Amino acid sequence: MNRFESVTKPLMWFLALLLVALAAGCGGGGGGSTSAGTGTTGTSTGTVTAFGSVYVNGVKYDTTGIPIRVNGVSGSQTDLSVGDVVTVTGTSNGTTGVATNIEYWADVEGPISAVGPAANTLTVLGQTVIVNNTTVFDGATTGLAGVTPLAMNNMVEVSGFRDSNGAIVASRIEKKSTTFSANVTEIEVKGTVSNLIATTFAIGGLTVNYASAPAGLVNGVMVEIKGTAASSSGPLNATVIEIEDSVEQGVTASGGSRAEVEGYVTHYVSSSNFKIAGQTVNAASATFENGSAANLADSHVKVEVEGTLSGGVLMASKVEFEQSSTIEPNIEVEGSVGAITATSITLLGQTFTYNAQTQMEDKKTGTAEPLNIGNVLTRIMPGNPVSVRGYKNSSGNLIATRIELNAGTKTTMQGALGALASPNLTILGVTVTTSIATTFKAAGGSPSNAATFFATTALGTIVKVAGTKVGSSIAATEVEIESSPVAVAAGAAINLGMAGNYAILAKTAISTVPSSVVTGNVGVSPAARGFLTGWSQTAAPDASDTYSTSAQVVAPFKLYAADYVGGTTPVDLTTAVLNMQTAYTDAAGRTASSAATTNVGAGTLTSLTFNAVPGGVTVYEWGSAVTIPTDLTFNGTATDVFILKVAGTLDMTAGKNVVLTGGVLPKNIFWQVSGAVTIGANTHFAGIILGKTGITFGKLASINGRLLAQTAVVLDATTVTQPAP
Repeated sequence: MNRFESVTKPLMWFLALLLVALAAGCGGGGGGSTSAGTGTTGTSTGTVTAFGSVYVNGVKYDTTGIPIRVNGVSGSQTDLSVGDVVTVTGTSNGTTGVATNIEYWADVEGPISAVGPAANTLTVLGQTVIVNNTTVFDGATTGLAGVTPLAMNNMVEVSGFRDSNGAIVASRIEKKSTTFSANVTEIEVKGTVSNLIATTFAIGGLTVNYASAPAGLVNGVMVEIKGTAASSSGPLNATVIEIEDSVEQGVTASGGSRAEVEGYVTHYVSSSNFKIAGQTVNAASATFENGSAANLADSHVKVEVEGTLSGGVLMASKVEFEQSSTIEPNIEVEGSVGAITATSITLLGQTFTYNAQTQMEDKKTGTAEPLNIGNVLTRIMPGNPVSVRGYKNSSGNLIATRIELNAGTKTTMQGALGALASPNLTILGVTVTTSIATTFKAAGGSPSNAATFFATTALGTIVKVAGTKVGSSIAATEVEIESSPVAVAAGAAINLGMAGNYAILAKTAISTVPSSVVTGNVGVSPAARGFLTGWSQTAAPDASDTYSTSAQVVAPFKLYAADYVGGTTPVDLTTAVLNMQTAYTDAAGRTASSAATTNVGAGTLTSLTFNAVPGGVTVYEWGSAVTIPTDLTFNGTATDVFILKVAGTLDMTAGKNVVLTGGVLPKNIFWQVSGAVTIGANTHFAGIILGKTGITFGKLASINGRLLAQTAVVLDATTVTQPAP
């Protein structure tokens, strides 16, 4: 993509405004559909996810005949790429719109001074650039690794979002064809001014020297700078310093205008005072999707905010949480499409959900028509070679952030290591086989070997494999460590992984005194089917030896054991048990929220109500056994999470109930219990029980939740209902 050299910006902006006026006089969009623009007028700042018009923040904008500015000069739509962060001015009804202007400015363009492949970081002009699974690479590079990796002194252009630490989380990195020449090559950076004195100031880790300053240059303002540097690390000798106007910052100056901004939460004070991409936001009256107001305090959270402007503040009506540190990131799958619908795509047995906010791009050579949500079903067919990037959310669902239609077929998979038993491993529930011919690499691409990999790699480590699909498995030709185990933020729910596929999961036995009623799958491993007692099992009707059924397990759910050899049952159970143990360890490692949530009632919970505390997750901890002699109430919202750590046994008196008020959901209550769990007869319990030992339910007791035991589960005419997702 060609980025233009600098010209006089005020003149070009005047011309752009003139073109906007002319376009508006002609019905908007220079011949584009006026019905598409029916809605409110305003601005939208976000990532370009597709073309065929321009898709930003889930809206398809007609761009016919409009002015487009690229790095401060006049450009066209062909100068934009998927992954660029742009600001669109125009009208929108939330699905389609008509743009009147598009503005793009790179966050930094200059030489690389440091590369950290293991940590997925670059340093460019003193700016830390973070690479993740949503980053698009262009310009004859495979990224930080591969056949043509980025290297020191490569000239790159980076577009992305500043996080709470000031780093640029890259949505797109383009390797430029130019080479860096000291004191000659023009470089540029955009950011917030700090440490301003008479002749210098800083943008992140870059020192900027200047001879004259524009009016309004103060600490805290957003500026765009061009100049030269004596070395790849600076300092930058500025030839142009421009203070971003309101349009470039993603908002309009007039009050009452609609604004939509995507980015990371920074400068957080409260839900009514924080910033997104430099814009102050008040979300006190907003509705929240995929999170709550408390989650805004997470230093890694990325959101999309919609609202109207008032006095320079974006008064949010809706806040939608995007991928964050509270879920499993860095999932990639490449292979032949198994199935595709209007909302999902399946390959290598993995089903990803997608929508208009998913990046889409056709990498097949010679294909002129852009790939987008409007034509994906006619452009991608079963059997086509596709790569999908995404993440797993807290409900265990795979969400696609990017879909590429490829020219050639490869089979690769990247995700958290779920199981490890030489010579095989498991990623995303898929068995990966290795052999003497398999190449192993450590983080960063350095050579390794099978012995080291299987002896030292921890579960949860992000691993990428390439190879050949053999049935439901992958025969690996290469295995490479991509990063350390996935870190779980303190404010995250417990990730159950594949253990979340079972209402009851145990390692040694699951017994029932009929008639119990279980809504959800039942699984035991490494124990065999003979340790599922009292169920009166019926073999699978197709003689596949994959599962059994029982009148006590509500259809379509089934019973599984380690010796059911059909399909992927043994592998799935092994992974689920490992995930159950990981979830237990995660919960055990959480810290009590406060002194008020530590050793409540000295372990005797009499007539208590547990209220959610600010922060989204409330952690209670007891250093002893816990007894529940009366009803116990949890009060909060549908997004509040409770984690209860019990160092001893957990006992609940017969005939008592766990009561949920205010919208609290059973799936968000986690009981981590070191000792035996005994729930009395005729009780009603709620939540996910992660038991280090056994779990026993008395006669006619019930639970809305899951029973995940590292030994045995005992039921007596018990009703077990797995939580709603």
